[in-house]
Amino acid sequence: MNQRALVGNTPLWTESAEHLGHADSGGTLKANILLAGQDPAGLARHAQKVSDPHSPSYRHFLTAQQALDRYGTSHAQLERVTAWARAAGLKATVSGPHSISVRGDTSRLEAAFGTRIDEYRVDGRTVRAPARSVSVPHSLAGDVFGVTGLDTKQPAHPMSVHKNAPSTTDSKCSSFYGEKPAANLPKAYGRTVSWEPCGYTPAQIRSAYGIKGTGLTGKGAKVAILASLVSPTLLADANTYAAQHGEQPFAPGQLTMRLPPGAPQIVGDDEGAMDLEAVHAIAPDAAVTFDVGTGDVTGNAVLDALTDVVDHRLADVLTSSYVEGVLPGGQGEDPVDPAIVKATEQSLQQAAVEGISTNFSSGDSGGFNGGDASHGTPQLEYPGSSPWTTAVGGTSLAIGAKNEYEWETGWESDASNLAADGKSWAQPLPGTFSAGAGGGVSTVFPQPAYQRNAVPASLSSPDGKKPMRTMPDVAAVGDFHTGIRVGVSHPSATGQKPQYREQSDGGTSLSCPLIAGMEALAVQAGGGASLGFANPALYALQGTGAYHDVTDHPSGAHEKESLAAEMVKPRTQEKYTQLFTLGQSADSGLVSAAGYDTVTGLGSPTGKFFKALAGK
Repeated sequence: MNQRALVGNTPLWTESAEHLGHADSGGTLKANILLAGQDPAGLARHAQKVSDPHSPSYRHFLTAQQALDRYGTSHAQLERVTAWARAAGLKATVSGPHSISVRGDTSRLEAAFGTRIDEYRVDGRTVRAPARSVSVPHSLAGDVFGVTGLDTKQPAHPMSVHKNAPSTTDSKCSSFYGEKPAANLPKAYGRTVSWEPCGYTPAQIRSAYGIKGTGLTGKGAKVAILASLVSPTLLADANTYAAQHGEQPFAPGQLTMRLPPGAPQIVGDDEGAMDLEAVHAIAPDAAVTFDVGTGDVTGNAVLDALTDVVDHRLADVLTSSYVEGVLPGGQGEDPVDPAIVKATEQSLQQAAVEGISTNFSSGDSGGFNGGDASHGTPQLEYPGSSPWTTAVGGTSLAIGAKNEYEWETGWESDASNLAADGKSWAQPLPGTFSAGAGGGVSTVFPQPAYQRNAVPASLSSPDGKKPMRTMPDVAAVGDFHTGIRVGVSHPSATGQKPQYREQSDGGTSLSCPLIAGMEALAVQAGGGASLGFANPALYALQGTGAYHDVTDHPSGAHEKESLAAEMVKPRTQEKYTQLFTLGQSADSGLVSAAGYDTVTGLGSPTGKFFKALAGK
């Protein structure tokens, strides 16, 4: 049969993996055929028009049904692709407006898609992937843009889940930045250091970002949180957390859970708890949908949840702290399946057409995988690097005794341990890279128009060639050591009912839902009118006072900010002390400076942000 290869459907990671040979031809395998829809180019143009503040179509959105009718998969496309798959001996089932699920043994899948499926050893696991490009008949080339499920290696992962990472204790922490001097510790940069905050409360965060006194609560706005799993105690924990901090609990019906059959659940999921509690802290009256994808529909859990929200228009604002690794064609970790990228781009454009603002975390490993420019590789997280979503970076935030905003710096921290004698810091300050917000310049997506006059050429085209998409776009507090207090129930060691406890947490998994909550406030400020794809409006606010311009030396050109934290090793529970130097880490590979930068983008919101974004 005359076949046409689908460009970019051969995973690059197989080149360096241990090759185990041809996969067993027996057994039933599943794949997902992702459909291009009726007019992909027209969808992109429509999304551009409704998102451009200078267009007469600006913020004139379609309903979800109108978008599907105009740009979704037609009945004829579904019939053509399904008929071909069944003729190829595969069991085919329409699994949604954008995909068809097919099943068959290895040999039938190989024959249908014109490829060979091999097995590889990666990180101790045996996985499979196509050994050469996947193809479909020429007659279907305009209907199909990808096949997922044949590559079983790359899962989505949350930004702030650090299973084996040390955590901080509450024994010496401060209720606000700088409250408790660590007089018994060695000085740093000629000054006595202070113990880290215990985790800011919702009231502190709202006050610092200028929300207090605005009367904005997110009333009338809808927020969707995308996740790959959920804790069965999620709502109970959020209400306990609200009660502990004098906040209002969720009203009946205010939180909707969309959990498809087989959705993973785990007690103690602090990722979902932080997402939900952060959104509710900023916009306590906003309706929230917590959407968990399984990957059964498209082959990818986050894409499943994203398309569910978009196809049913479940939200005005969407936030996700789950990412897919670096871009295809980029360096570093394994690239995302190109079929997933194409489907995600189309879903994000559909979101724009429907008036949904989308936000994704920028990452927690600085500009390099592993954080060290000397041995790491450039890291750019997707979907945050897409030009069709808002990438949210992270900051280190100082909130004072009266809940006032003192300063922020780009979250790129170095750490040094306390020496054994307690009289000095073991590593020469600032130490070595600890963690930081992701960012950088895309190797795949050209510079979008909204970045043209905002991003310095030195950042968008470091090689002096074509300007490319840079990230992030905006930022909010993300530093683990100046983060938010999070409440979640954890499994009991004795097998009894889960025990609720609170701890400080952060990451761009915090900053992203905070920004989503602030966009919900902007929806309310605009009388309930949706914002749609926010980036053109966000960049139009540069220089208007809507942002704090976050730099790497907030206290002066020659001053360095640092804090101390008592840490605990997860396995041994051994306690030790570290000093964290805040601001620009030399190892992060990113720039944190005046104006747009690759750690905080345009900056963090001020009290002027909400009405300005709404156009009021």
